This record gives sequence, structure tokens and C-alpha cells, in this order.
Amino acid sequence: MHAYTVLKPRAMREQEYQAYTGLLEGIGIDINDVPRTPEPSTKNRWLYVWSDRNRADRFARELRRRTDDRSWTIHEVDSPVEEHGPLAPLVIMAIESPEGTTFRVVAESQERVMRRFPNARLAGERFFSTARPADEVFFSTETRFDYERQHGPVWDQVAILLLGIPHDLIARLGGFRVVTPEGEILHEDFLDRPA
Repeated sequence: MHAYTVLKPRAMREQEYQAYTGLLEGIGIDINDVPRTPEPSTKNRWLYVWSDRNRADRFARELRRRTDDRSWTIHEVDSPVEEHGPLAPLVIMAIESPEGTTFRVVAESQERVMRRFPNARLAGERFFSTARPADEVFFSTETRFDYERQHGPVWDQVAILLLGIPHDLIARLGGFRVVTPEGEILHEDFLDRPA
């Protein structure tokens, strides 16, 4: 049985991968549990696998059109794909300011959580301040420094507060990644990494 994926000749940048997974979701593919294969150019990404070359070709054409990038190609997967699972970690945006850091779950990740766990309570900042939206968590520089000095990095707590589900359920969705608005990865807890 043949299997195909769509990729770039080099490792995808974070923004390219978000376009890739965003288009998959846009055409109705739930990236929480899909047939997948490791991206050959990296050690930390999964790619969706099609059993039909024509569908892979249509996806590649649409990805080229949407990204205005002709380097997306179809690649035949060498071995039959038996691996299923989440394609990408949930994404949390970290926005730095002189006063501290605001953390926010990107909309696509919020939707993934609610699709899989409809009773999740996407909590957010209401625990810290009523002045900010309920889908954010803000840590002042001083509070974050004090917390990390006593307990270690703040990442897990931020993810649990924002996503409204415990760490083991976050792991079932592929873990989480904290990124800056520029796409720099500050932290990854991608528990389901390709081998």
C-alpha cells in the first residue's frame, strides 16, 4: 500500500508548519488523531499521511497557493504507516512587556481542546486579575521570578491554567509549545515526539 505526505525540501519553519496544520484543519482533518509519519528534516514534527496520491496532490496545490511557495512537494512514504496520534502540540503565545509576560492559547489550539474535551474549562487570567480577558494569563516579572525560584519553570502551570485540563490530557493532544509572536520557541513539552 502506498502512502504520501506533503513537505518542503528543508525543515519547515514554525510559521510554515502552522500554515500546514491550519490547512489540514480547514479541510476538516482533526489533527488530534491522524495517520502520521515523522518529518524527515526534523526530530520534532509529524506530517499527515494520505493513502490517495490525488488527495495529497490537491492539498499540496492548495498549500502552494495559500503560502505563495512553490517548494511544497509530494513525498512517497517508504514504509506503511501504522502510527496514529496528534500531529502537533498545542500552541501558547508568550507576549513579553516591561511589566511581565502575557500567555495566550492560539485559537486553533483552543478549538482542538474543546473538540476533544468539550467540558474543559479554558480558565486563563480571571484567577489573577479581572482586568484582563479570560483567555490570558499574565505573570508580572517579579511574580514569575519568585515562582520560578521556588518551583522551577512556570510553563506547566501556565498550560494547565490556560487549557483547563490536566497535564496527562494535554499530553494526549501532543503536549504544548510556548512561542513568541515572532515564532521563536521558548519551551516545548512535546511528549509524543517522533522516534
